[in-house]
Amino acid sequence: KMRGSDFMAQLPLSVESVEAPSSKKKRRQMEMAQIPAPRPVFVGREDECAALLERIDSSGGPILIQGPAGSGRRWLVEHCLAQRELDRVPDFSFGRGADHDAFLAVLAMLAKEAGDERLHEAIRKPSQRPPASELSGMVVEAFRSEALRGKVWVIGGLSSLLDRRDGSFYRDDAASAILRAILTAEIELRLIFLVRDLPTFYREGEAANMRTVHLDGLKGKELHGLFEAWQIPEFPRDRFGPIVERTHGHPMASRYFGIAIRNDGDVDALLKEPKFLKATTLEDMDPLGRHIKRRVGELNEDLRKTLGALTLF
Repeated sequence: KMRGSDFMAQLPLSVESVEAPSSKKKRRQMEMAQIPAPRPVFVGREDECAALLERIDSSGGPILIQGPAGSGRRWLVEHCLAQRELDRVPDFSFGRGADHDAFLAVLAMLAKEAGDERLHEAIRKPSQRPPASELSGMVVEAFRSEALRGKVWVIGGLSSLLDRRDGSFYRDDAASAILRAILTAEIELRLIFLVRDLPTFYREGEAANMRTVHLDGLKGKELHGLFEAWQIPEFPRDRFGPIVERTHGHPMASRYFGIAIRNDGDVDALLKEPKFLKATTLEDMDPLGRHIKRRVGELNEDLRKTLGALTLF
């Protein structure tokens, strides 16, 4: 303490000028500019979003978001549900490890929450379960309860249960019977299915209650916002049209095209390659699949294992 005055005497009398701290918005922009990761943006689905919100806000049949893999079905649903205060039931997807029994268990849980324990009691003993027609009636009746009006349930993998030839339910099991009953009924639960193809019903008016939102490809003018979010270098706007013609506006294929531009830096050279991400239709996923496999194959073994672990997680 006695040496404090000596220390103060040795300090310089003049200091370099210091710039005033920038605003919070300016600092955030500078931070974002240093991060090479893409920014989450929602582009090109404004009409579909309005249509989905309209269906969510009204009572009716199940809502089906139809489009090919990678077209942004879940992207659209997540964006719209974030704008509504609904009690979300954990998502379900048909597939390996999630089939008939798992589906019935969630249905029973929802029915019980709605005050109807009949389905819960009916499936407790598999050997004594009632026929599928009776189970279907219990489910539809429970889903019509006003207690489920504020809940939303997103289901994927329905296309795996449909016949690839005509889109009909080809399995004669309880899950298929219940799904047929749900899809053709008017219910209070906000039930959203993510599907590649719409299910087919052959009885006249049977599908009248299904409410669909169809996803087409993105337009050329909509790719600019997507490419900017993925920090893809600027290039002439007239190149977006040829990119859409090649990818049919498929969001994932278009994004990979932009990443290739970012890595290679020559959009014209990529457009001159006749087979690069060249799809015949929006549903044609083979060119994109080959491209992804090649890109993954170029990674070293450690990165491939890490990517595999993240995928499984």
